[in-house]
Amino acid sequence: MEDMAAEKELSDEELLAEYDSVRRESDPPAVQAVVCIAIGAGLFLLSLKYPELAGRLLERLRELSEGEPVIPDPINMLAGLLDKLKI
Repeated sequence: MEDMAAEKELSDEELLAEYDSVRRESDPPAVQAVVCIAIGAGLFLLSLKYPELAGRLLERLRELSEGEPVIPDPINMLAGLLDKLKI
């Protein structure tokens, strides 16, 4: 009976470790999605009362998003490396 209890605790610990691993991998996209939804909802609500201000904020957000990407496109990066290596 003690062996079963030890196996259950071990499997619970393994399950918890697996859950933590999966949770850490999905945290950044989840946070990014929540931030995007909050920005969209905020702009929508702001446009109801102050449409000019919401328009200016949306235009500023567009300007910021047109700059250099923070994370380069991996396919273009790989294509550039292959071009340099002449493969």
